[in-house]
Amino acid sequence: MSQVHFAFVVHNHQPVGQLPHVFDEAWEKSYLPFLDVLERHPHVKCVLHYTGPLLDWFLTYQPYMIERICQLVSRGQVEILAGGYYEPILAMIPSRDALAQIQKLQRAVHQTFGYNPQGIWLAERWWDPALADLLPQANVRYTLVDSTVFEQAGMKEEETLFCFQIPNLTIFPIHQSVRHQIPFAETPEKALDAIGSLAARYSALSTQDSGLVVFADDGEKFGIWPNTFWWVYETGWLDRFFSALESNAHWIQPTTLAEYFADHQPSTLNPLPLGSYSEMMQWSGGDWRNFFEKYSESKDLHQQIWRLSESLPADEPPPDALLRAESNDVFWHGVFGGLYLKHLRLTAWRNLNAARREMGQRVNGAMSQWLTRFEPEVGGSMVELSHTLSGHNFLATLTRRREPYHGQTPSPVDWYPRRALLDHFLGAETTLESFAACRYPEQGDFVNQPYQCVRSHARSAVECSSSDGTPPCSVPNYEPYQCVRSHARSAVECSSSDGTPPCSMPNYELTLSRLGHVWVCTQHLPMQVDKTVEARNENVLIHYQLTNLNDMPVDLWFGVEFNLVLTHTEPPDCGFTINNEWERHEVRSLRSLSQLSADDNATALMLVDHWLSLRLRLSWDTPAGLWHCPIMTASQAVEGIQWTHQSSAFLLHWKLHLPPKERWQVRMKIE
Repeated sequence: MSQVHFAFVVHNHQPVGQLPHVFDEAWEKSYLPFLDVLERHPHVKCVLHYTGPLLDWFLTYQPYMIERICQLVSRGQVEILAGGYYEPILAMIPSRDALAQIQKLQRAVHQTFGYNPQGIWLAERWWDPALADLLPQANVRYTLVDSTVFEQAGMKEEETLFCFQIPNLTIFPIHQSVRHQIPFAETPEKALDAIGSLAARYSALSTQDSGLVVFADDGEKFGIWPNTFWWVYETGWLDRFFSALESNAHWIQPTTLAEYFADHQPSTLNPLPLGSYSEMMQWSGGDWRNFFEKYSESKDLHQQIWRLSESLPADEPPPDALLRAESNDVFWHGVFGGLYLKHLRLTAWRNLNAARREMGQRVNGAMSQWLTRFEPEVGGSMVELSHTLSGHNFLATLTRRREPYHGQTPSPVDWYPRRALLDHFLGAETTLESFAACRYPEQGDFVNQPYQCVRSHARSAVECSSSDGTPPCSVPNYEPYQCVRSHARSAVECSSSDGTPPCSMPNYELTLSRLGHVWVCTQHLPMQVDKTVEARNENVLIHYQLTNLNDMPVDLWFGVEFNLVLTHTEPPDCGFTINNEWERHEVRSLRSLSQLSADDNATALMLVDHWLSLRLRLSWDTPAGLWHCPIMTASQAVEGIQWTHQSSAFLLHWKLHLPPKERWQVRMKIE
């Protein structure tokens, strides 16, 4: 049997904003029993990585775990890796933030375990060539990258059984053929056979010292994944695997990365292409950035984080809330949760808004209560409605999409994004049910089509336009602020030329206008929609105006859609009321956000979130029909398909008769 070194690396992580019961279950079924087994095998060495949120939880709720890990470290059985504290994709955030993330976890590892980590774990094991320059700036000596990335560079897996040197950084390959066997091989001996087979193939190619096989994967597969607690612990698989390592010490030598790094000279290596483990390459289409193209909600959040970070003076460290917002889980989706988990999205937005609030107060000392942003090119829609004091973004919604695993699952698909101020002209056959399923007749071309930002005549305004020549937009003439357009998504927002965060923007007003068409019977008739938004410190005023541009009267069914999200769906935690129900019955009047509903002659809507001690009231001056539709998505979780309430669609609708050249108006208020 060929001699071989073997490094056993386990990455343990829970995202920022994870639910408390998930921490409890993961500790009980994975983190605790894993240590129990490891302690019984003192000759088995292990490399452990714990992300910041998990370390924080241990320190608060299970400090005894820290003591036990410290004992393993002190006797040389365990090495601790650092990484980004809140587990960001390091190549996807500004370099200053990436360094702050790494240094924060390096300090925490030293303070918690008395250990100075030399290596780091890369979130989702995503390697980017830019990291070769970044990581040494944080005194990182080595990291791990999957063998599939080496294969993209033309190397076979058996050619990667040692560490490799690129300028100022060493890289350890993670061997996929072994990773897939642990802990799922039929017997622990078969997992050892996989290690031996890889070592034998390496020996046939090399006359160098015995190679290094690296297993590295998620700690949650040891107890949290379906059926793994029974398989790993109740049947004794892990215990027997560690015993097999000890009894085969004549040919397999457990080691830590630090030990191997100290004793072996790395081989030189040409630059590696970007990449990750094979499953991630499939989910991402070969580039992690593709998640931003597939999921506009992910892209928007990422851009807001990036812009806020870039607005910081060069000599200021990023706020911790900004670093928390960069936790990677909320930006992507493979087969499990991620972006589809509403509580993670809401947490990310609360952290972003906390960072905005901190940075805004540094500059101005006071802030508006509401932060709103718009995307003229997609229906003139509102893309953010953040309550700055609580940090809650009522528009942290998710559009329903078709996912590869849906198969025969009857999951509705949206043909327009789930936002607010979406303008509908409904066909006569539209029903509450067909509207909820996004399978209704739309007679207008307004919902997802471009609007122009035009000069506001009511107040003095400054015009501006984007570099690509798109129409100008307006905000009040208040220096040093100007209206800017996000070049990646052309979202209109308020920002300052001196880098002041957008959340500190004072009162502003803008008008979004579209000259479009509506099908009436067989005629395609011109129609103009203007909506003026005036953002004040304590409320947001919205003025709609429809203009019939024809020489004939038209009958219309017009609606304005708001997609709004709260933390929960059921009373008494969360719910909604209409008109004056809240004043009359308070909590007893709360309606469920998980049920379809229809009301007539509505003039107000109130959303109540007791978890956040937050209420939002939307009122309008012309009685309307009000439809409520829960927006549910089907996403894959470890237990199978999971239905998640993402937001509630509220449609205010009116049946109108407009004479030739006449206008119809309605005024709304958000407070």
